Amino acid sequence: TDSMEIPYIETRWNYRSQKVIGTSGGYAFNLHPDITTLGSAYLDLMEAYQWKTITILYQDNDSFMTLQKILSKTATVGPMDEFRLVVKQLIHNENGYRDVLNEIFSSESNLIVLDCEKKILEEVLNQCQQVGLISQGYYFLLTSLDAHTINLDNFKYG
Repeated sequence: TDSMEIPYIETRWNYRSQKVIGTSGGYAFNLHPDITTLGSAYLDLMEAYQWKTITILYQDNDSFMTLQKILSKTATVGPMDEFRLVVKQLIHNENGYRDVLNEIFSSESNLIVLDCEKKILEEVLNQCQQVGLISQGYYFLLTSLDAHTINLDNFKYG
């Protein structure tokens, strides 16, 4: 792209740092939001809604890069603060994701940050509904920027 002066445009999360993209002579652009900025936005949302006890459901280790700001908040929490963070990985087994979802349902944690790819999001939400997590009193923050592309009508009424 550099020799032809044709811009290279990416629309997905780039694992490489922005410095690598910037070395392409100004012809490479990544339209995906910066992951640290996304993490700050998620934290700002949780603070605006005054979420104090949060469960994070994550798909894989890549999620931690986006959720770093939320995780680093625990380092600044004092012993008298009411902030509590529970982190669980979405592990698929013969029961689907229901085992970890049942753990969350049993813990009575009702503020859930769900960080997974679009390709499993609908399946995870269906199983959340089956175990009773999608009902009155439960709140989800979906971190997938493609969540709007799946049909969420089935989850409107719990």
